[in-house]
Amino acid sequence: MENVKKRKKLIVQIGTITAIIFLALVLINVSVVYSNTVDVYLEAKNEMMTKELDRASTSFKGLEGLDGLESKPWLIEYWEQHQSEIRDFDYEDYSDDDTEEIDESDLGDEFSEEDFEELDEENKLIIAAAYYDIYNISFTLEKQQNDYDDLFCIDISEQSRGTIYYSYSGKVSPEDVDNRVIGNKLELDLDDHPAIKKLVDGDETGFVFERVRDFPVKGDHYIGYKPLMVDGKPKAVIGISYNWSEFRSGLQKKLGFMAAAGIGSIVLVAVVLMAFMYRRVIAPLTKVQKGVMEYMADKDSKKAAENMAKIKEQNEVGVLAEDIAELTLEMDRYTKENIRLNGERERIAAELDLAARIQTSMLSKTFPENELFEVHAFMTAAKEVGGDFYDVFYIDDDHLGLVIADVSGKGIPAALFMMMAKGLIRNYAMRGDTPAQVLENANNQICANNEEQMFVTVWFGVLEVTTGKITAANAGHEYPIIKQPGGSFEIFKDKHGFVLGGKAGKKYKQYEFTLQKGGTLFVYTDGAPEATNAKEEMFGLQRLVDTLNAQTDNSPQQLIRSVYDEVGKFVGDADQFDDLTMLVLTMR
Repeated sequence: MENVKKRKKLIVQIGTITAIIFLALVLINVSVVYSNTVDVYLEAKNEMMTKELDRASTSFKGLEGLDGLESKPWLIEYWEQHQSEIRDFDYEDYSDDDTEEIDESDLGDEFSEEDFEELDEENKLIIAAAYYDIYNISFTLEKQQNDYDDLFCIDISEQSRGTIYYSYSGKVSPEDVDNRVIGNKLELDLDDHPAIKKLVDGDETGFVFERVRDFPVKGDHYIGYKPLMVDGKPKAVIGISYNWSEFRSGLQKKLGFMAAAGIGSIVLVAVVLMAFMYRRVIAPLTKVQKGVMEYMADKDSKKAAENMAKIKEQNEVGVLAEDIAELTLEMDRYTKENIRLNGERERIAAELDLAARIQTSMLSKTFPENELFEVHAFMTAAKEVGGDFYDVFYIDDDHLGLVIADVSGKGIPAALFMMMAKGLIRNYAMRGDTPAQVLENANNQICANNEEQMFVTVWFGVLEVTTGKITAANAGHEYPIIKQPGGSFEIFKDKHGFVLGGKAGKKYKQYEFTLQKGGTLFVYTDGAPEATNAKEEMFGLQRLVDTLNAQTDNSPQQLIRSVYDEVGKFVGDADQFDDLTMLVLTMR
């Protein structure tokens, strides 16, 4: 049941993402189409309105000889000065015999401002009213022959801005009719009409267009203007207005249909895509998951491979099934190999443990006891077995052999090399060779069978028990540290020879010194001064000497313990880098 829930959740996620993407694409396309449609519409509208404004601002069709308003600025000025008289003019009031009869044929281009000024006031009014009626009829005819909503002419000069000269609209509400007659003013704020403002400021001299609200009547309108110039300046504008809301409403309906069709397409595509995803992805993945769960339960790689082989999709899911089949088989091989390696590691660990016990048994745990001296030694390996060694043995009743050595490398090879070197040194010492001869003979013997090119550093000394004299030789080992009675521990820089196993035929020099009663000899491997902490700092030879001088009266065993503890504190949590071996002899 849980698997089914997970599958449904994945389908819902894919469907949701798909729907969002397609919906976004539909909205983007609708927006682009709307924007482009508006741009194309306005370009066509501007071109059409330009022609209409040209006709409206010049002679009107059927009025031969009648020039446009631009040729009669004096007439416009008279209209402005006698707005109410012209608006309320009634020809019947002027039909008596005393009034000169005016023929419309006289109202043409030849009727000039001079002719007008020669008339008396009564006839001027009659002429101005006649012109007004003629133009008003022209406006009316122009409007009736076109489908625009409004045709008007208003003053845009600073003195009479907003004054109506002509206005005709078939869509003006009854309460607005009286507001559209000649002489009344429309509220005209240039900040709300950037197109007209360009004409007034002189930034434009031709046709201008704008979208405005509640001008010249209520609603959204797209208006084109042409200026009427007087003395080179715009005196008035003729405007043609189209209802923007109707256009937008029609366009939105069409785009709404497109959006609905797009959303329907989204649903259809989503259903088809979901069916495809379920058939080719979800269902195969469910089989893959089931096969993996069965493998986790019974660890049967062959059965898992067979289940994966049944998924034959020619896509990434099929490749995944093949990879999982190979993975289960590989995991079986890995498990078997890991079991074998674990057995091998256990066997090696047991052998290393045995080797460590053998090595430990070869290093003395009990040391010769004598009333004239006390001796003690200690070794701890960095790995299971190490390459350091020490040896303390009687050569005869008055001579005690003391050996400390450090084999190159670590682990089993170093331990085997150590046992060989330790046996050679003791054998040559027991037959009575001097320390120098012991090192020379042992070196030649090691070099004769040293295919692995290993070597060992050795300090070998022989104590004459009754006198405290020590005869010693050094094959590349650390300097001994000596304390005489009443003094402190100091480094004794003895003569170094070459390491054993480095080159055959090497000669070694020996030297002598006497350890007075109460004196102490401390020899060691480099695991003490080269012990390193987490900061990559070494314990150092001076710190080793200081540690010994802090315990000058202690026994050999106590000295070894104090050095071991101090090195451990210094190293801290860092891993032991090298074997650590120490040997201490004190004359009683």
